Amino acid sequence: MNLMSLTAVELGKKIKSGEVRVVDAVNAAFDQIEAVEKDINSYVTVYKKKKS
Repeated sequence: MNLMSLTAVELGKKIKSGEVRVVDAVNAAFDQIEAVEKDINSYVTVYKKKKS
C-alpha cells in the first residue's frame, strides 16, 4: 500500500484502526521527500531524529 496516495482522512482512519502505524506513515513521508527533493528543492532542512 502506498501511504502517500492516501488522503489525510484515509490515513488517519487506518492509523486509528491499527492497520497502519504512525512510524510507518512518517517513514513513508521521509522516503517520498528523499525521492523527489533533489528535483524540486522544496525543503530548506529536513530533520530526521533517530530513535535511540
